Amino acid sequence: MRLVGLSILMPCLVVLGAGCTVPGLTTDPNVTDANDCETPLLRGACEMSELVGSFSVVHEDGYSVISGQVADGVVPATILQKVGENGDCVLLRQISPFCDPSCPSGTTCDFDGTCIPYPEPISVGMVTVKGLNKSVAMEPTAPSDTYFDTQLPHPAFDPGACIELVAEGADIAGFTLYGTGVTPLEMPSDPWVMRYGQPLQISWVPADDPQARILLTLNIDQHGLSPVTLVCDVEDTGSFAVPAEMISALMDFGFTGLAKGDIYRQTVDSVQTVHGCVEFKVVSHLEADLQVEEGTP
Repeated sequence: MRLVGLSILMPCLVVLGAGCTVPGLTTDPNVTDANDCETPLLRGACEMSELVGSFSVVHEDGYSVISGQVADGVVPATILQKVGENGDCVLLRQISPFCDPSCPSGTTCDFDGTCIPYPEPISVGMVTVKGLNKSVAMEPTAPSDTYFDTQLPHPAFDPGACIELVAEGADIAGFTLYGTGVTPLEMPSDPWVMRYGQPLQISWVPADDPQARILLTLNIDQHGLSPVTLVCDVEDTGSFAVPAEMISALMDFGFTGLAKGDIYRQTVDSVQTVHGCVEFKVVSHLEADLQVEEGTP
């Protein structure tokens, strides 16, 4: 399976406390025309076992928002376990580690059955984002050191815009991340209907966004103790058939709550810090009407 935003060869690396300039990336926050910059070279997504923080600027249906948070470690329960795979699709299961006796306050259970300090949010200082349709500067909000700006214009970015996120540093050294404005998603209003033993055909309007990928997520086990999500990371061709084998496997884990289907067009960049990996995503998101055909196992 190809990872979301798989990185390509880079002439330089961005590490903690040091950055590299992407050729053609404008430093003028008012310039967002795709013709005024070159596409930055992105490093792709973090491994779940290393993910300690994430920033995202998201184009939703009707509004745009930017948010983020970084911690000083990985919460074990957020590391999803792969329980199935077929081509571009995987089944990911949330499994809560078990410790006996239970862990005391301020700690959490790790998968080896030991208690570890619960990861705490940290400040990365002022975070500025250039290349959007509004320049953004965010300070961490106490007590959780979250970053957000809900007053963005909609859309927040133009397709092809070169976007640069710079964290000045505080509890850890600063870092720089990049993204590219993606084309807003469009798709038919028809529901996604899951049928046991049959592939699920999904279609959308494709876009010429060179570094963007399409992420599809299906969840029909919202209230389960160990919910399973079907995730497909595919090329932006305009259509994809989720394999029948994966549909059946997902349904075999059971139904609880409302079915939920989502589609994302996104670019992903990442950087390693002293505590782990931090991501930056530029996203267009739509929620689908996911239905499960009655009478299937």
